[in-house]
Amino acid sequence: MPLIDCDVHHASPSKQEWLHYLDEPYRSEVAQWGLRSLKSGLRYEDGGNRWDASARNPQDVKEQLLDPYGHTYALITGNYGSIAGIPDPDYVDALCRANNDFTAEQWLSTDDRFQMAVKVAMQDPHLAAREIERWAGHPQVKAISF
Repeated sequence: MPLIDCDVHHASPSKQEWLHYLDEPYRSEVAQWGLRSLKSGLRYEDGGNRWDASARNPQDVKEQLLDPYGHTYALITGNYGSIAGIPDPDYVDALCRANNDFTAEQWLSTDDRFQMAVKVAMQDPHLAAREIERWAGHPQVKAISF
């Protein structure tokens, strides 16, 4: 029976990686100001994560999760903060596209066991559908996330 971890929160792209994957005008905005954040005043509980493991790069996840426990697949879901509350659908769509491209290039290409949940902008169903269509048919895309 396959063993699947269906919620692996891989590390967010670094600022330089965001700049590489983002299109304008958001590349310039993030270069100057950084990512927009909704974390002010929000509580983040100290639990739910494996503190003995790191999802900073594919090799860490392979060595700490997939190989020792015999996982068949790991569904990569992301970990760059809440985008659901950002009211600008175009900005969120740009973040989703950049994150999806980053994940495919930096993670999916390293191991067939990595599968991806495509991030979409729930603020605009048309933008979400466009991103879903962009990834339709990719053999390692298995879910949608927002």
